[in-house]
Amino acid sequence: MSDLPIHWQKLTVILKKRFGLSGSVNSVLFLIGIQESGKGFRSYSREEKTELILLGQQEVEKLDKANLSGITKMKPDKKSSVDPVDYQFKLKSLIREYFQQHQSLIS
Repeated sequence: MSDLPIHWQKLTVILKKRFGLSGSVNSVLFLIGIQESGKGFRSYSREEKTELILLGQQEVEKLDKANLSGITKMKPDKKSSVDPVDYQFKLKSLIREYFQQHQSLIS
C-alpha cells in the first residue's frame, strides 16, 4: 500500500500554514507555477491563474522521466477512458517528487 495519502496530507498542511492554500491539486500546481514563473505572490486574474496551474503541471510532468508513470499519455478528458482517480494519484506522486527536489519551498 502506498504512503502517498499520508505524504500528501502532510504537504497540504504545510502549504496551508505557509501560503494559505487549500489541499487541492490545482492549488498546489498554482503554487508550483508561481515558483517556476518567478512572479511571486500577488493578485492574479482568472486567466493568469489558469496559466500558472498549467505551468505547474508542465513542471511536474517533466519529472516523469521516460514517462515511467505514463502521466503525459493519460490526461483525462471527456472522451478519455482514463480513470481520473489513477491520474490524480500519479499527479500527486509527481508533485511529491517536485517538493522533495525543492525542499526550500516547504522548510
